[in-house]
Amino acid sequence: MPNAAVAARSREITDRALRLLAHGRSVVIRAHPGAGKTGGRSSGTVRMARALADGGRRVALLVAQNDQVVETLRRLLNTWPDLDVYFVPASTSWSAMPDWVRDRRRRPDRLRVVRGGHHGFALESDAGLFVMTAAKFSFLWPAATTAAARSTMPRTYVEPFDVAVIDEAWMAPAGLWINLERLARQVALIGDPGQILPWTATDQWYPGMVGSPVEPLPEVAARLLGDQLIILDLAVSRRLASHTTSLVGRLPAYAVTGTQPMFDAIEVPLSLGALPLLGSGVPDTLRRLADRGLALHRLPAGTAPQNDPAVARACAELTVGLLRASATLATPTGTAPWAPAMWQCWWLTTTSGPPSAKPLPISTR
Repeated sequence: MPNAAVAARSREITDRALRLLAHGRSVVIRAHPGAGKTGGRSSGTVRMARALADGGRRVALLVAQNDQVVETLRRLLNTWPDLDVYFVPASTSWSAMPDWVRDRRRRPDRLRVVRGGHHGFALESDAGLFVMTAAKFSFLWPAATTAAARSTMPRTYVEPFDVAVIDEAWMAPAGLWINLERLARQVALIGDPGQILPWTATDQWYPGMVGSPVEPLPEVAARLLGDQLIILDLAVSRRLASHTTSLVGRLPAYAVTGTQPMFDAIEVPLSLGALPLLGSGVPDTLRRLADRGLALHRLPAGTAPQNDPAVARACAELTVGLLRASATLATPTGTAPWAPAMWQCWWLTTTSGPPSAKPLPISTR
C-alpha cells in the first residue's frame, strides 16, 4: 500500500512555510524529485499561492515555462471554483496560449488576462493572485521609478507584491533577484536542488553573485537574506519508487536527507503484456524499463537544441512502443492500461518566427 506519511509530510512542509510567511519570513523548500512541489489542494506552490491570496495578500506566482503556466492556471481554476486569477502573459508567447485562454468568449470569467495597458490597474496595486513566467516578471519594475528613468526603460511599472512564490526555483536565473528584491517583500522559492541551471553567456548577472553566473537563485537569496530566510527540506517522492530513490539518493543534492518514497518497487510494477509476441519490435530501453523500473535511452552523440525534433521523436517512439506492448501500470486504485488517449506528443520546429508546435501522430500499427 502507498505510504500515507509521504502525502502528510508534503502538507506539513507547506503548512510550515505558510506559517513562516505569515510571520514575515521568507522560505526555500528543497524538494526531491517527484515530491509534488507544484501540487494542488494538499501541498505545493499552487496551494501556497492560493492560501496567501485568500489572506488578502498580493501574490505573484512565477513558473518556468509557458506550458507550465497553462497547467498552473488549469489547476487553480479546476481545484478552486471560487478563485479569481490574474494571468500576465508575455507578449511573445501570447499566440502560443490555448484557445480557452486567448479567446474571451471561451475564457472562464474568473480568469482575468492582464496584457499591456489593458486592465493595467490590476497590476498597479490590486490584491490577488497573479500568474506569470519568471521571464515576464523580469520585465516588471517598481512604480516608484522616476519619470526620467521610465523614459529610458521600456518596462511595465507595478507596485510591489507582498509575496512572490517561485516554482522550479533552481531553474530560475540568479539575475531574477534584481527584480525580486525590488518587487517582493517576501519570497517563497520551491524547487529541486539537483536540477542544473540552464545558463547561456547572454544571461543577466546579479551584481552580488559570488564570481559565478550559475549560482542558483535560492542560494543567492539564502546568502543575502540571512536569518530572514528559512530553508525547509521536502525529502519525499510521490512518483519515484524505492528502487529509484535509492539510486537518485546517491547524488550530492539529496545525499544529506534520504528520500522517503510513497511506493515500494513491488507496488508500482510495469507490465508489458504483449512483449513475448513482439520479439525484436520493442526497443531495448523498454525491456530494461520493464525489468528494472528505470532505464536510460541514449541518442547518437550530438548537440541538441532546445526544440529538437530528434529528441521529441525518440520520446514518441518509446510511447508507441509502450502502447504496442500493451503496457499496464499498477496504481493505488488498481491496474490501469496505458491507452492512446492518455498521450499527447508534440514536436517543435523553429522557423524565422517563434517556435511552432505541431501534433506528432501516434499510431500503434
